[in-house]
Amino acid sequence: MYPFVTSDGKYFFFSSRRTLYKEYSEEPVSYEKKIKILNSPGNGNQDIYWVDAGIIRALKPE
Repeated sequence: MYPFVTSDGKYFFFSSRRTLYKEYSEEPVSYEKKIKILNSPGNGNQDIYWVDAGIIRALKPE
C-alpha cells in the first residue's frame, strides 16, 4: 500500500511493517501466545494508519 491523501484532502493513509516484537524469544513461547502476536497490530505484516492530512502542512518546511 502506498501512502495517499483521500480525495477530499482530509486524511493521510500510510502503512508500516515495523514490528513491536523481537524475531526471537529468550524464553519459550506457547502456540497460543505466538498466534496472538501474529494476529495483533505491530506484528510486522503491514499495519495501516491514518492521520488528519493537516499534518502534511504542519510538518512542511517553510
